[in-house]
Parts: sequence; structure tokens; C-alpha cells
Amino acid sequence: MRIPPATSPFPIYLQRFTALLLLLLIAVAALYLRSLSKRDDAFISAVLNRDYANAERLLHEGVNPNLQVAFDSEGRPFAWSPLAVVGSKRRSSGAPARTTPLIIAAGQGDDRLVRLLLVHGAHIDAEAYFSRQTALLAAIQGRHAATTELLIQNHADLNIHDVNGVSVVLWAVRSEDVDVLSVVLKYQTESLSQTYHGLSPLDLAGSLKNRAMIRALGEYIRQHGDRAGH
Repeated sequence: MRIPPATSPFPIYLQRFTALLLLLLIAVAALYLRSLSKRDDAFISAVLNRDYANAERLLHEGVNPNLQVAFDSEGRPFAWSPLAVVGSKRRSSGAPARTTPLIIAAGQGDDRLVRLLLVHGAHIDAEAYFSRQTALLAAIQGRHAATTELLIQNHADLNIHDVNGVSVVLWAVRSEDVDVLSVVLKYQTESLSQTYHGLSPLDLAGSLKNRAMIRALGEYIRQHGDRAGH
């Protein structure tokens, strides 16, 4: 007995239509993702250029204030995602040190932009990939006392450490900006006995021969006694 050949439950024209529809959906999705990528890149550019008006407009349009910012091998910024790094033009050399718009704004000392990002939901203690830098550390390293205080007043964590274990107070001393250090000490609640490579904040200020910082730390120690760790 001859067995008839198996037949598809769907007519050939329906199979072709389904395949075309699938290709169309893939193309639409790719265009949509590309438009989002362009919008994200425009937002990053606005933050880097301190373009408040465009940053505000893009945030109102729904751009993610917590997107990760990476830099390609030629130093060009882009919104990082697993898809964004496909292709040689978007591959960064070495370990990707990804940051955030808030960290960038804080490092620039742009208080207006910092406030805008916080209002739109930027995570104040978000850490940069690899370095563990936060907006507070970026403000301190940039020697921006007003920005440092703004972030602390908005509940930035004072007890964080970077990837090397350096504390906020030690970073404030390393900044060699006594105004930044004064702001940090104003809100500091932990002991100053933490050391880095055997150096306490006071030791570090002494090694830098920064008399203003030595005085500021000495006054803090006199006022707080055991809490200062000395």
C-alpha cells in the first residue's frame, strides 16, 4: 500500500506570509531600538556638554536617567548595553569602565543638572562599573564642595569605598580641597581611624603637607574624641 507524502497543515502562501510578517517585525524592532539608542546617545551628549535644556527635554520624553555610559576605543561616549557593543565601532578597549549621567554631572560640579537627574529618578548611590565610583566620590574628586554637600543632603552614602577600599574621608583629603573636606567632616558619623596602606586621614594630610587640612582634621578630632578614632 502506497503511503501519501506528508503535507503541511498550512498552505504554502500562509507560510510565506508568516515569514514575511516575522521579518517585518524584526525590522521594526531593529528600527525602534536604533531610535532609542540615538535618543540615549543624545542624552549622554547633553549631560557631557552641560546642555540642561536638552537633558530636561529628553528626560521628559522618557530617557532612562540611570543608563550606563561607556566610551569606545576612540573615546566616543555611547549608551552601553549588550547590543550596543556588537560591532567594532562600539567596542571599548580593555575593561569597560561604565559610568552614569549622575556621576558625570557630579564630577563636573553641575548642581542644576544633578538636581534634575535626582528629580527624575537617578540612583544617587549607583556605582560606576569596575571603579565603584559614585556621584559623591566624583564630586569630591572634582573638588566641588557645593555638589558634595548637595549629594549628602540628598542622602548619598558617606560610608562607601571605591574599588581600592579608599573611604570618602580619605578621598576628601586626597582632593587637597579643604572646603570639600569640611563638608564631608560636617556630616561624617563614622570613625576616622580607617586607614589606606597604613595611612589615616590625618596621616595622609600630613604626608601632603596640607596645613589647612591638618587643622580641619585636628579640630574634628578635638571635638569628637573617640568617635574620630584617635
